[in-house]
Formats: sequence, structure tokens, C-alpha cells
Amino acid sequence: MRMRLGLVVAGGVLAACGGGGPIPHTGVPAGDLVAFLQMGGTDVPARLWVSDASGAARRDVTPAATGTWCGVDDGFSWSPDRSRLLFRSKASPTSPYRTYVLAAGASTATPVDDGDPTLDHYDEAWSPDGSRFAFVGYDVVADASTLFVAPADGGPALAVSPTVPAGLAGVISFLWAPTGDRLMFSGEFLELDRDDVWTVSPDGSGLLAVSPVAGPGLQGVDRFGERAWSPDGTKVLFRASYAQFAHFDVCVVGWDGSGFDVLSDPTKYDSVWDFKVSPDGSRVAFRARTDKQGFTDIIDLFSVPLAGGATIELADALTLGADEVSWRYEWAPGGARIAFETTDELDALHDANALHTVDGAGGALATLAVPGGGFQLLGTSAFAWSPDGSRLAFGLRVDDPQDGIEDHVFLATANGVLLEELEPAPMIGNDRVEEIVWSPTGSAFVVRSNLNFGGSPPNYMHQVYDRGSGAWHSLGAFFYQLLERGAGWSADGSTVVVTGGPPASGPGDTEYGVRRASPLGVPIVPLTDVTAATPAVFAYDLAVR
Repeated sequence: MRMRLGLVVAGGVLAACGGGGPIPHTGVPAGDLVAFLQMGGTDVPARLWVSDASGAARRDVTPAATGTWCGVDDGFSWSPDRSRLLFRSKASPTSPYRTYVLAAGASTATPVDDGDPTLDHYDEAWSPDGSRFAFVGYDVVADASTLFVAPADGGPALAVSPTVPAGLAGVISFLWAPTGDRLMFSGEFLELDRDDVWTVSPDGSGLLAVSPVAGPGLQGVDRFGERAWSPDGTKVLFRASYAQFAHFDVCVVGWDGSGFDVLSDPTKYDSVWDFKVSPDGSRVAFRARTDKQGFTDIIDLFSVPLAGGATIELADALTLGADEVSWRYEWAPGGARIAFETTDELDALHDANALHTVDGAGGALATLAVPGGGFQLLGTSAFAWSPDGSRLAFGLRVDDPQDGIEDHVFLATANGVLLEELEPAPMIGNDRVEEIVWSPTGSAFVVRSNLNFGGSPPNYMHQVYDRGSGAWHSLGAFFYQLLERGAGWSADGSTVVVTGGPPASGPGDTEYGVRRASPLGVPIVPLTDVTAATPAVFAYDLAVR
């Protein structure tokens, strides 16, 4: 039987290449504890475990002795102060989820309510200071959702969103302000099929609807669009349609409803997607569809000051020999530059991708190329900024004289100057780089490669590149995994944690669990116990703090 396993490891930073929902996965001090969830099918109850970093002191902390189903889709998380674990569990496949808090040294978790059988909990998230957490409660009878806030050290949960009128959906999503003094949430409270954005204090006071009411025939706030706070917690951003139906723009408003502005010009773009606020809060980048040179549906990259002002085109896809700027783009830490991918559709089955960097305020665009050659079919794969934003590591499809078409790893400066080509070893067949995670110190990074790209099943390998020694160290290969985020680091960069197992030795090799190692790859310590009682463990959605 195949099982899945979600993991949260001690003392690292959130380390992932994209992905994630409203719940960050976090950890406790380096070397102390690892939390992981073993999850089976409909006939095997999920179990939540906490282990020390040696793997010797594992304990089952599942709320019920048997038959408990722990939620894993949206994860579980250590508090920012690393003292408590937040998760949710349900007693049967058909019962609602309840939210629990577990003290780091305890074996018994405390529920945050009295087990209301009509309230299903989801989307738990800690406040930035760890003093509270919020979650959404879905009333299965009324078919409506409410936002709750509860104290981390125990006590009743407080409903902080408005009463939901009959027939409306209530809360759809929420985000804590970086300052922790307010929450933003969106939902359907005023009118059927029309969402609004609200802000509220964690104690329920100061409830405000801050998004303007859309005019007749306009959609207003996009239910499934992006939401964000400015880094200083004074403004909220969201995607909405206020100019013409189904034309979405980036909108900003103060937390108190003041200073509403449409940042992207609705007269210039067909629609706007995937906006991202720079880490320093100075600008907002976004993708938008444009019509130029007789071509339609060309998607370019733009940025605009968060305070409002002229929009700058950062990247013209046609000029770069592509159809669009991909959704895969990231601000560098500090907010000076953006790494982005362009995509050119070759035919119905194949794309050619390329990686570029550009100043967030425009100019100094650089294409990251291979010496002596251009981009091959499929082009770039995973990429990641170093913690200080000075380096960019990325995978690139190349035609290797010895091994044929495969991915190599490259390292470049933020300005696009290629520094070195790093070929992980051993390379096996048609491998593809699918994740790159830097250590917090920037001294190393771990690469997850699919050694059977395009084949079935995939066969993954984790390798660490140590920049000091210039050496690669294998953490082992393992067969088919459901991995969204597969590696993370301790806060001091001394330990890397991966999901997977040792090199496969045959049909009896079922050690597909959680493993930790030093950046140099030794010692490799399994943190899960594969026995008859816990058969082959599958792992996914790993992040470390």
C-alpha cells in the first residue's frame, strides 16, 4: 500500500520553489523536533508524529488512539516562536475537521473548540508574532464560512467576520497583515456572486469593507485572484474588475478603506494576472495580455509603483522571441531585480523556455544563456534566488556530448552574468531539475532531479552542492513520490532535510520516508520507521523553518 507523508522540520527557514497555500510550514529550534504526518488511503487512518532530529525518540501525537484522520492538504505548522504545533484532525472520513494546538514538548494536543459537529475547520494560519492563529470554519448546515481567531495558549475562538446572510458563501480566503494587528479577508457577504475585501482587528473590532462596490454589470473583486498586504501592513492589494466586465486589474486600498487606486491601466491591457509586491514594498509587478504587431494574446511583464504612477514594461515577449512571459517569475530578496521565464509554443506538445533577469523598475534586461549555444527544447526548469539576492541558480536543458539531452545546473549573478556550469553527478538518463532550495546562509543548495523525466514512474534524486568545496553530495535516489516541496534547511544551514529514501536496492526497499543530513551528505539519518505497522511511506509538501 502506498502512503503519503507531510513534514515540518525543526529550526529551518521556509524553503520552497513556488507553491504553498495560506498556511506556512514552520519548525522549532535546530536539531530539536520534526513533525510529520503519515497518510494512507480510505482504509488507513492518518497518524501525526513528532520526532527528535536523531529519529530515536518518535511519538504518536494523533488526538485519538485509533481512527483519526489528520488533514494534510493544507499542512500543519509550528508557531513563529517555535513553541507550538498547529494542525487539524477529524475522527472519521465523514466528520468535520477540528483545529488542535500541541505544545512542543507535549504528547497530547488541545482542541480549540468543543467539537461542534456542524463546523468544519480549514486554512489555519499563525499570526506573525505567534500569539494567535486564525482559521476558517465552514458551517455544513448553513453552507457558509466564518473567520475565527483563537489565542495560541488556549481559550475560545472568536468569530471576527460578519454574520453571513442566508444563501451567501461568507469567507473565501484571508491573510494576516505582516504587522499582525489586522487581517484581510474576502468573501460573499453583501450580494450573491459578488465578493468584497474586508479588514478587521484580531479582537473583532474595526471591521471594515474596504473594496469599492462594483457598478452594474461589473464583477468587482475576483474571487480566485491574488491578494496581498504591503510589507508595512498599511495597504491591501487585490485583483478586481471595475472598468469593464471580465477585465481584471491590480487594485490597492488602505487598510481603513482610504486611498483606493487601480494600479494597472485598464485602457492598455486586456487583462492582468499574477501580481507580486516587491519585498521592499516599492513596486508591484504583474503580467498582462497585450495586442501588438498584429499578434494577439501576447503576455508581457510590467511593474508600477505601489504608491501609484506610470507603468513600465519590463519585458516584451515578442522582442525576446516568445509568446508570453510565464507565470514563473520571482522578485529577488531586497526587491532590486526580477527573474522571469518566457515561453514560446513550438507546437501543441512542445514549448521552448528561456530565463531572464531585469531591474524591477525597468532596464538592464539580461538573458541567461549557455556558452556556445542557445536554449534547447524545454529550456529552463527550476530556478531560485540566493538568500541575499546576488545569485541565481537554475536548471537548463542542454545537449550533453556524453549523456545526451538533460538538465545541468547553472549559477549566475543577479545581472545575468553566467558564473559557472554545475553538472550534478551521477546523471542518469533524461533527468530534469524540478526544485532548487538554497541554505539560509547561501553556502549551499539542494537540487531535486527527476531521473526519468517524461517516463513513468518518475525517479527522484536529491543532491547538495557545497559552494565552498565545489562538490556535489548525493542524498539518495528513490522511486515515485508525490512531492510538492521536497527539501528544507535548518536555520543555521547545518542540516538539510529531504523526503525520500536511500538508493533503491530492489523490490524490498521501502524506506521512502523523512531523512536528514549535513550539507556534505553525511551522516544520512532516517527519521521515519518503516515497519510492518507503517509500510512504505510516501512524502510530499515539505518545508522547514
